[in-house]
Amino acid sequence: MSTQPYLQMRNLFVLFVLSFLWSACQPGGTTADEHSSFTIYETSISAFHKALLNDQTSIEEVVQYYVDRIEKYDQDTTALALRSVIGINPHALQEAKEKDKQMSEEKLQKFPLYGVPILVKDNINTAEMPTSGGALAFKHNQPTQDAFVVRKLKEAGAIILGKANLSEFAFDYKGKSSLGGQVKNAYNPEKGPGGSSSGTGTAISANFAMVGLGTDTGGSIRIPASLSGLVGLRPTMNLISQAGIMPLSPWQDTVGPMCRKAEDCALLLEVMTGFDEDQRGNQRIAYQKYIRLFNNEQEYLNITQKPAHYTTLLDSMALKGMRIGVVRDLFGKDSIALNFVNPTIERALDSMRVAGAVIKEIHIRDLDAILKNYSSMSSIEFKSSLEQYLNSWSVLEDHHILDYKELLQSGGYLSESKQGLTYRDSVDIHDLTSEQAQRYQKNVVERPLFVRPRLMEALDGDSHSKEGIDVLLYPAIIGMASKLGEQTRAGQNNRLSPFSGFPAITFPAGMVLDDQGVESPIGIELLARPFAETTLLKIAYAYEVLFHPRKPPKIAHRGQ
Repeated sequence: MSTQPYLQMRNLFVLFVLSFLWSACQPGGTTADEHSSFTIYETSISAFHKALLNDQTSIEEVVQYYVDRIEKYDQDTTALALRSVIGINPHALQEAKEKDKQMSEEKLQKFPLYGVPILVKDNINTAEMPTSGGALAFKHNQPTQDAFVVRKLKEAGAIILGKANLSEFAFDYKGKSSLGGQVKNAYNPEKGPGGSSSGTGTAISANFAMVGLGTDTGGSIRIPASLSGLVGLRPTMNLISQAGIMPLSPWQDTVGPMCRKAEDCALLLEVMTGFDEDQRGNQRIAYQKYIRLFNNEQEYLNITQKPAHYTTLLDSMALKGMRIGVVRDLFGKDSIALNFVNPTIERALDSMRVAGAVIKEIHIRDLDAILKNYSSMSSIEFKSSLEQYLNSWSVLEDHHILDYKELLQSGGYLSESKQGLTYRDSVDIHDLTSEQAQRYQKNVVERPLFVRPRLMEALDGDSHSKEGIDVLLYPAIIGMASKLGEQTRAGQNNRLSPFSGFPAITFPAGMVLDDQGVESPIGIELLARPFAETTLLKIAYAYEVLFHPRKPPKIAHRGQ
């Protein structure tokens, strides 16, 4: 007699028990689906919109709630002083009142982000607020136009609640800036938040806004998302326009969503994507430095195969049959990895198996060479691209700094940023030394041709089996949150996505107690084929719905 029916019944029973146990452990806020009342804390966009339709809340009430929480927990005078928000949009409450007056079911259907308060990293241009990159030298930088992604958010009905703090100039993973100060970890304020999108990570985790935007050059969305218990997506290079974003390395920079819910990330991505005719958007038809930009929207759609809607493709049972390749070579080997990170990832893999996923061990050919032979291009590209950005709006508007020399002479930056700024001043991309030119060509010409085929080989499987996989899986970071002010021990896993241009997502695998006994999140990272964001979001969504891995920080729980 076949044992297959018995095994299927057993797996379904175990899945039900696991889901129930995960749900029972959740201390977070309730949603409109669970009770007749609406709780803003930990809410999703869909729950918020349902509450608006049922007259259980107003947009003004929600915006005021977030403003109050920022004032209570984020500012210098507060007990926590998380310092995740650089500034609040002075027009946000008035916008909320106006949207309340116009609110209707038709509005919610037409504008998918109607009334949604969003925090954006302060290297993304907003017409109503300065864009500083965290530096005092740029405190009054007031671009005259929104970044492409901000314009798209507003067109979808969103309210820009404010600007999030970051690692100054997006240089590192410490989460500190001269303008915003040191961002703290929302789970343990004595720990670091990761970076460079540190403020977005802490703010969204601490419920200072509904959703947020970060940018990622080498890991700057995924590292803080991992440490903040969030879903953070680094999209395929050229899927989203970079126009209006303060650059670090245009060759690798991209913007992406950071959210408490996978569904919210899918909705943000849905809104943010699209063809941009602005050359500064850097939307090239292939991931090669000297390839031309997209000519038109149809060409963009033909190459990206972007779906009209990401959210409608989400499926709570998407793990069933999903083929996941585990890259053991990217698991850490020190005591923190062995005792905290790896066991949490293993438990997540067990849960995925129960949910029907096919788990395989995968090796990436020449992995050591990928991680060690190549590097980020920020040291070569930063100076020239920053000057180009600073000259993209008129100095007559705000009298802002226009050239790199003036920035250096201003002193308006952290003392620890000076070495990096000075080193980058010695590099002229239009007149590189032979050594610099060789390094640049190695990373913008050789690197994609070396890295991409090897990742595709790992995803496609060997020629004998003809069985490919859907995603590669590994720890988002090999360590945990560092001491406040120290560089996050992230490892090199975050390099695979920017070195290839392939999309990657980080989401919570589960919670563990840190060295101080504080319950803290551990993140999983998945990497997929170019423009396979749907696959990444489907897995993150299904895992979240079935196992509820995120627990909100206790330090500011429910606004108490």
